[in-house]
Amino acid sequence: TEASDFLGGLRPVRGKNRTLSDLLGLLKDFRSKLASSEAKGSMKSVLEKQSGAMQHVERFVTAVKSFETVRDAAGTMEGDEADQHGPNSQTEKRLAKLVLLLGKATKEIIDVLQTKDDRGEKERKRVRKKRRTKKKVANDADEKSGLDSAARCVSEAKRMRQAVGKAWRKHRSLFLWQDGALIQAMREGDYLLIDEISLAEDAVLERLNSVLEPSRRLLLAEKGGESIESITA
Repeated sequence: TEASDFLGGLRPVRGKNRTLSDLLGLLKDFRSKLASSEAKGSMKSVLEKQSGAMQHVERFVTAVKSFETVRDAAGTMEGDEADQHGPNSQTEKRLAKLVLLLGKATKEIIDVLQTKDDRGEKERKRVRKKRRTKKKVANDADEKSGLDSAARCVSEAKRMRQAVGKAWRKHRSLFLWQDGALIQAMREGDYLLIDEISLAEDAVLERLNSVLEPSRRLLLAEKGGESIESITA
């Protein structure tokens, strides 16, 4: 038994067709959300008067449609064929372009609407104050609704960037961190039974000491990254 059995380690990324399918599914989903204007408060309806942001959004939407027309990557890559498509393949280059376009579109959405959202917080306080003094303005509800929509769009744009970025890194990586049994149990709040732990090496027991203390906290230095992840059971 080694510490990595409990904590986890880097594992080869297999099944590139699956990671490709996941990434493409996210891009299609976000394209639908950015292109749809049916629902009140949708991103497109909120951004209609923001020509700069809409320009980036339309470029992304058009690029995804073009990608789907040229090749349905998720449907045509079967078995080990996906692994034969290296970083310089046409499919990978098109995907990289889509990820870049989405990044530009969401950045523009956040930059444009974040200011509106900040103003919206001040406006919501003003509306609450008026209600307390029993003063009513006919368009307060509509204005508040518009500002709330901007806040939701900012939140959704940030979620888009994070989800697609994570899926893209996973698709492009040769190795990814995979949590071990202990880390999974700590994250999910599950029980973990370790049989004959007394037979484990001293290095393993020493690594588990912090989890057995009242704080039940573990610093996952083995995972690497810009900052050390802290996990509490």
